[in-house]
Amino acid sequence: MDGTVDDDSFFAQFKETHEDVPSKVEGETGNALNPSLKPMAVDGDKETFLAYVTPDVSTFYQEPPGSRTPQSMGKSLIARFNNLSPDKVQLMWIRTEDKAHLKIGDIEPFSVFGTSATPGHKFLLVRSMDEKAVLTRFDIQDDKNLYYYDPFSSSVSNPRSLSELNDEQREIYEREKRNFQFAKQYRKFTGRDWIANYPANGRPIHHMWSADYFGQEHWALSRETKYFEIPPVAKMREARVAGYSRAFAENEPRVLEKYREKEFNMNMTLSVLSCAPRVFEIKNFLSHAECDHMLWITSKLNMSNSQTASETSSTTRSSENTWVPRDSTPVVDSIYRRAADLLKIDESLLRERSHNEGPEELGKYPIAESLQMVHYSVGDNYKPHFDFGLPSLHEKGTVRFVTLLLYLNEGMEGGSTSFPKWVNAETQKALKVAPEKGKAVLFYSVLPDGNLDSLSLHAAMKVKKGEKWLMNLWVWNPVRLY
Repeated sequence: MDGTVDDDSFFAQFKETHEDVPSKVEGETGNALNPSLKPMAVDGDKETFLAYVTPDVSTFYQEPPGSRTPQSMGKSLIARFNNLSPDKVQLMWIRTEDKAHLKIGDIEPFSVFGTSATPGHKFLLVRSMDEKAVLTRFDIQDDKNLYYYDPFSSSVSNPRSLSELNDEQREIYEREKRNFQFAKQYRKFTGRDWIANYPANGRPIHHMWSADYFGQEHWALSRETKYFEIPPVAKMREARVAGYSRAFAENEPRVLEKYREKEFNMNMTLSVLSCAPRVFEIKNFLSHAECDHMLWITSKLNMSNSQTASETSSTTRSSENTWVPRDSTPVVDSIYRRAADLLKIDESLLRERSHNEGPEELGKYPIAESLQMVHYSVGDNYKPHFDFGLPSLHEKGTVRFVTLLLYLNEGMEGGSTSFPKWVNAETQKALKVAPEKGKAVLFYSVLPDGNLDSLSLHAAMKVKKGEKWLMNLWVWNPVRLY
């Protein structure tokens, strides 16, 4: 196999290999069917879809179903705009305070565009390069994520004829209509919108930890023990020349063990902070020496301004960032290996692989990104957002699957990571996680049935005093396309 994975033959093989494999209970046992996956008949299909139904909030407190009522949480949501036309269109936001029309972005033919929004926001679709040619209007509604522009629908005035489409366009259009019909059934069955692609987004093939109740704990072991002292640069260079981008046997010495903690295995404890979305805290995932090493690496790199705008806010993000590849130093490589053990994913999937390593159908390229280093100064923040992007039907359904957020310092005022839509029965306030040096926060962007988790909305709260350093590791499912 040549490592190329973005073709129809791969996904046909992948679907055949994994589609009929029963989804397992996430966690240490992994033997029985997940009780929250319920069989849902799909109109027009022979198969039965296993849809994820969020458990009753009472069970998050280990109490009988129906004994508690969920609190009403933040109204922010992701709006998925679907362009079912063969033409490029522009998405415009009507700003509330002055009714100005602001361009959000272009939507390619038969494609989608996603943005964070709030009920009451108003959008327009206009012809490309002609803002006065309004095609349709959208009013964002509470708990509704899906919005469609279909110029061929009988529900619009002067519908266009499908005879305008060539064979390829007609096939894509019918796929999107199938996705639309499935989404209606899924909404009725689960109470949430299907914001992924059907059937391209199948159930995740990678392990997912269960989050059945608040305070639940899981344990994971890793041979990648922490560095208590960072090796001299000369020693790290020698290790790099010798090569460490390979698999290690269980009993094989790890790279530069002299500088690591002496236990044979490192025990990592995952504590459930939220069940929906699934959020876990792992204290002391990194040693202080490793945190300082990452900051040292960053000091040698150029930080870029990561301020972004043009969504439904004047400023979405203000911070600086840069990227650190896995093979930068043996310490960085060890962090990736430890993360793979935490996620219960083969570490070889997080790096480039030789042809005889890992599942052949997953190709040879990493399913993980380089580490994103992020710096927040006083006043910097990142408003509520999602880590996943919305794949169009052209993109085969591969998405960011899980985020591992790693704090590199502490002691600042503000700067918490917040989850404003977490399901609970006690407060309408967002779940806030305070930075602690060496702590990791793990959360999933995908549900067990393959849908994208609209509750995984999160934000970086404003730093009021001091500074905040962190890094993100993103892993994709089933693969990352290049």
